[in-house]
Amino acid sequence: MAYIDNPLITVIIPVYNGESFIEKCYTSINSQSFKQMEIIFVNDGSTDNTEMIVQGLCDVDPRVRLVSKANEGQGIARNVGIDFARGKYVSFVDVDDKLPPHAYESLLELIESSSADVVYGLSAGEGSTEPILPIKTGRFEDESSLSYLSGLIVGGLPEDKEDSMLGMGANRALFRREFLDSYGIRFLSERLVNSEDMLFNMDVLAVCKSACLLTKVVYTICYDANPQSYSKRYDPNRLETFIRLRREMMDRVKHWSRFRGFEIRVERRFLANCRVATKLAVFSSGSLSDRLKDVEAILTNPRYRGSLATYPISNLPLKQRLFFVLSKLQITPLVFALVKLRYGRGLQ
Repeated sequence: MAYIDNPLITVIIPVYNGESFIEKCYTSINSQSFKQMEIIFVNDGSTDNTEMIVQGLCDVDPRVRLVSKANEGQGIARNVGIDFARGKYVSFVDVDDKLPPHAYESLLELIESSSADVVYGLSAGEGSTEPILPIKTGRFEDESSLSYLSGLIVGGLPEDKEDSMLGMGANRALFRREFLDSYGIRFLSERLVNSEDMLFNMDVLAVCKSACLLTKVVYTICYDANPQSYSKRYDPNRLETFIRLRREMMDRVKHWSRFRGFEIRVERRFLANCRVATKLAVFSSGSLSDRLKDVEAILTNPRYRGSLATYPISNLPLKQRLFFVLSKLQITPLVFALVKLRYGRGLQ
């Protein structure tokens, strides 16, 4: 494999105590139809056998590299991966997820043929059918079309069925590394904001000269693979990280003309995040009394109440409208019961 020292794609995989998922993740990447890549596992201060397992992969596959560092979180680990990357393009994979076999081949063909700074594909849950979305695809290179693409990621309008058409994940994309470096685009720590992917994508879309959208699933989210992942755990500070995310998003909307009029989209995203925080509180491991108090703390948060007071809730889809009306009225037991009825034990 003469191309090992000149990879076209760098796949960056942050790992914290991921010993149970590493080999399955590696197999998914190794099974790609495209092979000219390097695979960087960034060991983020793991205390399990992560380092030993990755080192074993390095011994049998010269494309695999191990970078170990102190624990700082996924966003910072991704940044370290970018700094070590040698590929023309970079991609990000969570260790408990996987890729369809032709993901990189499809993304690479489009980004190479279009000379775009970034190409996005679709993501789907494991076992899901490929979604059919009523959206424009192809190459976006003027202000109007780039603003349109940005809107699909940042958040929906009040009358839209979905909170966003494409979601915030950076995992379903291929980024031109020279472009990221030239603008110094990097991730913030998810310990400060939730989600760091959204801000990374906004920073990319604010300054890119061209972007592409491929309506093909290129990333598989394994929702049930890791019940201990942060996205499934209740954290009493989560709402505050969502509030910081809202503030960071609003700052970008004010700064970049490409995001003009996106305030309503940011609010839709924030309300969706508040719904997630409520759901996680309802299904946390605390006593019923404690969980009710946690939900009440969310419903009485001043920032959340401010958004509920000004957002056109009546334009939202029926189920969301009911949830936010009850939240606005601060009827904690009914909000709690509604979440239990809607989601059962599931958190998706």
